[in-house]
Amino acid sequence: MNKKTNNYLYQIIVVFLLTTTLFSHSRVAFSRPGSFVRTPSALMSYNANQYSIGYSNDLIHTKNLTATNSLFFHAYLKNGMACGMAYSKHAATSIADTSPASEMSFHFTKQVYQNNNFIINVGVQDILFENKYENQISVFMTLINKNIQIAEGYKLQTAVGFGSGRINNDSYYYQQGIENKANIFLGLAINTPFLLNNGGVKFLIDYDGKGLNVGSAVPVTKQITFLGAITHAENFSKFNKYLNDGTEQIYSDSPSISVGLDFKIPQKNKRLKRNKVLPQFDIKNIETDNECLLTIKEQSKAPLSVNADCYDVALNALVENLNSSFQSLSDSLILMQQDLDAGQKENLSLEFQTKILQDSINVQYLNQRISQSEMNIGMKYLSKSLKYFYSEEYDLALVEVENAQKYLPNLAYAYARKGSIYYKIGDLDRALVNWNIALQLDPEYSEVRNMIYAVKKERDIEVLSN
Repeated sequence: MNKKTNNYLYQIIVVFLLTTTLFSHSRVAFSRPGSFVRTPSALMSYNANQYSIGYSNDLIHTKNLTATNSLFFHAYLKNGMACGMAYSKHAATSIADTSPASEMSFHFTKQVYQNNNFIINVGVQDILFENKYENQISVFMTLINKNIQIAEGYKLQTAVGFGSGRINNDSYYYQQGIENKANIFLGLAINTPFLLNNGGVKFLIDYDGKGLNVGSAVPVTKQITFLGAITHAENFSKFNKYLNDGTEQIYSDSPSISVGLDFKIPQKNKRLKRNKVLPQFDIKNIETDNECLLTIKEQSKAPLSVNADCYDVALNALVENLNSSFQSLSDSLILMQQDLDAGQKENLSLEFQTKILQDSINVQYLNQRISQSEMNIGMKYLSKSLKYFYSEEYDLALVEVENAQKYLPNLAYAYARKGSIYYKIGDLDRALVNWNIALQLDPEYSEVRNMIYAVKKERDIEVLSN
């Protein structure tokens, strides 16, 4: 899709959002930041600031197109904070309700704890700017487990929490009072490999304390996501029916067919200037279908070998260098043995020198040798980090690299990968630290040297321009 087509598409979206007639109640599906369908259960992002605008609609009855709509703005900040606002207008509850009230609401969510894949979020929602009816601020706490592998390419996220106010009960009868008690809510999200390049299709299920909601999020492009759901699915038999046909009074827990559109606002990278290509190191990170496995052969001139399906350039170079060192040591031993056989040195001196040489060889061998099991474990972690790196899950990629370094503490390639991850999330200081460590471990690592030079040169240009 070219730039001109994108501009037309963005204009159509803006016109669509601004010209839609608003008839809606408060908690329209997908209108709150960090939500599944109607519950606050989703994850915050630490990778980069992300902003989006959107529109969502709950169709309650096809007669007179009784529906709810909402225009919303969401902001996800890389410090784990999410905030947003939504403009809504309550749906008409009957023929007599000719002028439903409208409202502007504000919402805030903060990630307060994380331990591996366990996360705790707290937040405040439904802070109304203006409303003539009774209002109660909704507060909540959510316990989330993420990245639960359920099948190849499929991951599950679960959420359970407590919420009050409209999180607990959001009746279509907006004139009713809101229950003060808190209630439990549940949520499930399944990430699938479909449209993975755009972020992956997600299937969503949540229970908001009063009803069951099911839906999905389909990323058509990296910026545009279409949303669909059925709210109060347990009452779907009531769809297109009235509680009172004469007055056309709707059910307070009426089911609805919900559709929406979320448009991510493109962000400019301030650190990278146009016509300057810096991420040279990324070209070397080639993902393979098979994992790289190392084998150690005892009593061999080339004790390390890598499987033929491994196309990792840096790893193959490392194995080649190690085997070359062992070959040199082996040749030295052969020459020494020949000198001993020839009787060129005294027996005592030969034994002494042989002992010194053997000790030196043992030190070199022990310093460079990594057991087969440890090497395989470390390389599996590096392989996982590479997959997360290409799917832009940089926090998970960083965890896998650090796990690999527990088994391969002196591997220059691991530090180079770690620096590349920090570079991607914008932490240039940590990126430079890790790249310099990689260069100390392997002074011939030219790709890392070029990356350090390019980043430092870019910084100098920014300092001079300021």
